[in-house]
Amino acid sequence: MGFEGGTITSGDGGPLLREVEKRTGIVRGFAALVAQRVYELALGYEDLNDHDELRQDPLLAVLVEKEDPKGERWV
Repeated sequence: MGFEGGTITSGDGGPLLREVEKRTGIVRGFAALVAQRVYELALGYEDLNDHDELRQDPLLAVLVEKEDPKGERWV
């Protein structure tokens, strides 16, 4: 009798995380925040005190692929 386990994985929480992402978009939202910060740093905005103002910047909105870069749609 062999004890080959076949193909196994240690990432048993992966399917659960995928389902949470599908329902909430939390990973996608986090990725967008990280992307915005990376672009800010690359453009020379090192301080977080610029973050609130830059959140309204159309260029950064385009870079992080916001649906409404100019903020013209009302929520």
